[in-house]
Amino acid sequence: MFEEGSQLTEIGVYSFSATNISSITIPASVTSLSGFSSCANLTSVKFEQGSQLKWINSNAFYNCKNLKSVTIPASVKKMESG
Repeated sequence: MFEEGSQLTEIGVYSFSATNISSITIPASVTSLSGFSSCANLTSVKFEQGSQLKWINSNAFYNCKNLKSVTIPASVKKMESG
């Protein structure tokens, strides 16, 4: 989904909301994550090795009813509720 070597730093609110994606690998450069609410088909979220993710916004995965697997990177400093 993302080009190799992506320099994307933020996945904003509603970026992927209500889409039909079933799995995604987040680029290592992303530091802030928000936008997956209501992704009914989403089952797996992975992060590239060396992830720089620092913050997971509230409701980032709200109403992702089939989400079975997310491994939170050790780099995360703040994860909001929801």
